[in-house]
Amino acid sequence: THPARCPEEARLGAAATQRLHALLNSGAVTLHPIDRDTDRYGRKLRRVEVNGRGVGDTLIAEGLARPYRGRRMGWCV
Repeated sequence: THPARCPEEARLGAAATQRLHALLNSGAVTLHPIDRDTDRYGRKLRRVEVNGRGVGDTLIAEGLARPYRGRRMGWCV
C-alpha cells in the first residue's frame, strides 16, 4: 500500500509486509501458474504457496489482505 491513504492503511500494509516476509522464510516456497501467464505490464502471475498453503489465503484469513474483486479497495473508513 504505497502510498498509504490513511494511518490504518499504513499500519495494515506494514503488518502485511512483515507477515509475508515471515511466511516466505518459513518453509518450502512453490509457485503455480494461474489462468494467465502475465499481467498487462508483463509481470509473471503465480499462486505462491509455502509448505503447501497459499500465501494469499493465509494473509486473507489473518485480515491482512482481501480477495481481488476487479479493482483496488482501500482500507480507510
